[in-house]
Amino acid sequence: MNILAWNYRGVGAPRAIHEVTKLVNFVRPQIVFLSETKKRKDEVEWLRARWGFKGCFTMDCIGRSGGPAILWQEDWSVSIRSYSQFHITVDIVATDFEPWCFVGFYGQP
Repeated sequence: MNILAWNYRGVGAPRAIHEVTKLVNFVRPQIVFLSETKKRKDEVEWLRARWGFKGCFTMDCIGRSGGPAILWQEDWSVSIRSYSQFHITVDIVATDFEPWCFVGFYGQP
């Protein structure tokens, strides 16, 4: 199982997107958590499709801050437990693993 957590920090330049795409292709994670995307939902959805993930949940940024996102592969069942501008908590069921919980957060606890 591979999980990639990245403080995206609103990176939107084509070169930066290219570099993160190379990392996703190299690591081949089942879960990607992006903190502080500073992106709208449709922009994160574009990344989901580009990287080949089945599912995506994100919070729109507020102004120039926030916007956590989680993306997951097709063979995983993900249920959103709670979320805010600073965190996303999900329950995960995957083949060959016991059900488990993932919490991705950044900023203030």
